[in-house]
Amino acid sequence: MIALQEKVVEQLRKTGAEELKSQNLKRAQAAIDAKQFDQATQILEAAAIECGELVEITSLLTYAREQKRKAELSRLASNATLEAQALIAAGNFEAAVNLLQPVALETGDASVELLLRQATSSLADLSRRLDAVLNRAQA
Repeated sequence: MIALQEKVVEQLRKTGAEELKSQNLKRAQAAIDAKQFDQATQILEAAAIECGELVEITSLLTYAREQKRKAELSRLASNATLEAQALIAAGNFEAAVNLLQPVALETGDASVELLLRQATSSLADLSRRLDAVLNRAQA
């Protein structure tokens, strides 16, 4: 009779833990879907403590962190692109190149790299024109 009670108690504990895990995974997935990656990470880190380091929790936590990083890189690329476009429009190609180079390296974003090539080309073209003007002035 005691063995049966222990089995029932163990089964209830397992069911409660499984339900807790399931609820945490659902909440975390909803946060990820809403692009609230910090919240998802907090939920999953707490779930790992409460439920143990389960594969489902660990993999979703890794995914949430990756998505957060991708969103940060995308935001960085977008902000740099907007700022560089304003610099280019003002004819400040060197500042645009200096702004875009580290962002291109960090993000690998194609639009940043394209804008960097354009700014570098415009800077080189401007430099050639200035050199030509100086040579003519000296001659």
